[in-house]
Amino acid sequence: MRLWTTCLVGLLASVLAACDGGEKPGTNQQDSVTGENPLTAPVDYLDAVSKAKSSTEATLAIAQIRQAIQTFQAEYGRFPMNLDELIEDGYLRALPKLPYHTRFAYDKGSGTIDIVADP
Repeated sequence: MRLWTTCLVGLLASVLAACDGGEKPGTNQQDSVTGENPLTAPVDYLDAVSKAKSSTEATLAIAQIRQAIQTFQAEYGRFPMNLDELIEDGYLRALPKLPYHTRFAYDKGSGTIDIVADP
């Protein structure tokens, strides 16, 4: 029993020694970038929540417009010439708001829509 405990302690010590990268906490420049620094955890969390919110809003906006395009195409047998036609014909009340510095890219030939960065 004593030998087993000694082996376990030795194994644990070697694992801990192997895990030590030799760097002192706070000296790694990547800490704030990768989110490993506990001091920046609240800021990292809020940044992640903000990015998730923007991504979700964009996904919902695209889904809403795609549904309107499909309904329009089913009724008229063609895709709308532009997104304003969806509003004029009552398929959308208004275009959904997008995150800053983005815009809709609509292809009237295929009826596809995407969100792209505003140049």
